[in-house]
Amino acid sequence: MSRGDSFDQHREMGQILLSEIREQPEAIRRTISSVDLTEIEPVLARPLKRVVLMGMGASFYAAMYGRYLFSQITGIQGEAYLASDYLYYPPRVDVDDLVILISQSGETVETTKVCRLLRDRGLNRILALTNTEGSTLTRTSNFSIITRAGIERASSTKTYLAALSILNLLSRLCAKSVNRMREDVDEAGGQIIDVADQLAKRMKDWDRLLDVIVEGFIEASTRFIISRGFNMSTAMIGSLLFKEATKIWVEACDGAEFRHEALELVRGGFTAVILAEGRTKHLSIRLATQIEKLEGTPIVTTCEDLGFDQWVSEDLTVFPFTVLLQMAAYSTSLKLGVNPDIFRSMRKVTLEE
Repeated sequence: MSRGDSFDQHREMGQILLSEIREQPEAIRRTISSVDLTEIEPVLARPLKRVVLMGMGASFYAAMYGRYLFSQITGIQGEAYLASDYLYYPPRVDVDDLVILISQSGETVETTKVCRLLRDRGLNRILALTNTEGSTLTRTSNFSIITRAGIERASSTKTYLAALSILNLLSRLCAKSVNRMREDVDEAGGQIIDVADQLAKRMKDWDRLLDVIVEGFIEASTRFIISRGFNMSTAMIGSLLFKEATKIWVEACDGAEFRHEALELVRGGFTAVILAEGRTKHLSIRLATQIEKLEGTPIVTTCEDLGFDQWVSEDLTVFPFTVLLQMAAYSTSLKLGVNPDIFRSMRKVTLEE
């Protein structure tokens, strides 16, 4: 039986998550095509030295991605924080900082509280990035950008990638404002749409790799997703989705940090998906070799394995890798007989601390 047949057979279980995974290429195209960044340009009229990004859950992992974008592409210092930290252990945020608050619903309790606190402090460069027009976050921020991912009912998938798309464009816009721009913002948007188009074509060809990941994780006693740089956020969102969809524990870890804190766990029964791309690709492959020598099972994945050519820059590899992990979590949940559309103990939107 092909994976496509398996998907159709189990549509009554997990049909929401599966449909939203499949809708992502169109959600990315719609978001990129509809966004108007001209109203954000006044935010950048004053000198900009630091961008502070905050969120919770999947939105925090989007903030982590944004931190790398701003630091690596613009040369502007990027920092990512849990919104809850600002409430009780606040980092320094200056009046001249650009603050980007991310929440798909625009109602996440910690993030909306932070927005009000920053406004009360007199900050006027607060940008809300959300999928929900008219939400609390859009009403209380100075500026807002609405992603066009459509209604999302299961775990964060299309809203997450739509947010990454906007953050990528924002980093280019900020780079342009400090004269570090090498490519046009519209050109960058075109590249993201190209990746979305390729995703729509390629994800149906990942059956063999998905089978390896699913079987590897089901049979394992210890499971990791390992990556570095831009894709550390991918490992984190993958870990989150496995926990929500399959109800099994999958740990995310930076490849370099893994040698310092988790290498001792490697033995029979240990399985790690290793996302290997960009400037640290060779180091990720070397780590896989060491894990194998210690009798663990490394599943090394590159963009080439997913049908993507070398033209995809490291900051865009997050898109195919994220979709791969989403599909792997979905497939694993079905294999385990778990409905990934149902949250047992949590809610889609967290409205209380």
